[in-house]
Amino acid sequence: MRLLFQYILLFAFAGLYVAGLELMRYASKFWFIAPIVMLAATFLLTWYLCKAKLGRRWLQFFTGPIIFLFASFLFAMFLSQPWFYHVFAVIVAAIFWIYFEQLLLYFYYPLKYYPYTLENFAYYIGLLSFFFLMSGLYGFMVLLNFATWPLAIAAGIGVFVINVEIFWNQKIEWHKSRLFNLIICLIIVELFVGFGFLPSGYYVNAAILALVYYLTIGISKAELTGQLTRKNVLIHALIAGACLLLLVTAQWT
Repeated sequence: MRLLFQYILLFAFAGLYVAGLELMRYASKFWFIAPIVMLAATFLLTWYLCKAKLGRRWLQFFTGPIIFLFASFLFAMFLSQPWFYHVFAVIVAAIFWIYFEQLLLYFYYPLKYYPYTLENFAYYIGLLSFFFLMSGLYGFMVLLNFATWPLAIAAGIGVFVINVEIFWNQKIEWHKSRLFNLIICLIIVELFVGFGFLPSGYYVNAAILALVYYLTIGISKAELTGQLTRKNVLIHALIAGACLLLLVTAQWT
């Protein structure tokens, strides 16, 4: 019965995320209520799943979902097609559902949990958060004519926080990762500014930047965990090359 209740709770919160994103788009007078409710829901669900097992350290598992939630808000702001917005809302809710399900299994039902599932899924959430964040920032630059440098600073801060979360999930200590974090932030900020001058859409800019981020964070993670091999580098290069081939055929406007 307890497991059934917990899964019903997860589905209820997933529905809340969908409803919240829909409210942001269609309730023009009360759109600000949705982020507050979704933030509170994320806080409460993380507390429920982690507090009994971790004590005060449960907040460490709160950071990743909040970063993803904030990045999703930015990304959603510039979605023009209603059908795509609906699909996006469902995808975001599904990602949250999977993440919290893995937390549930990890802490309460370890026999049902596959090793490293939570760490790997949190890593991919970090990559997706990066793409959503950069898309939103480029949206502000291209569509709303925001100045480049304030957005570049915001990009640097966002990348720093995402890096910290990814390295923490991979159990990499701060004193080992801080130099890598700084170098990645500098690379991304410089490229963010440079790509901002290209005659391309903000999705294309964000996708190219996400590709660079995938390479840098992936190789850094492998190096810091002692898993950097020629095969590992080759896999990253092949994936990056395939993605780049797709990106160069995108329509530049």
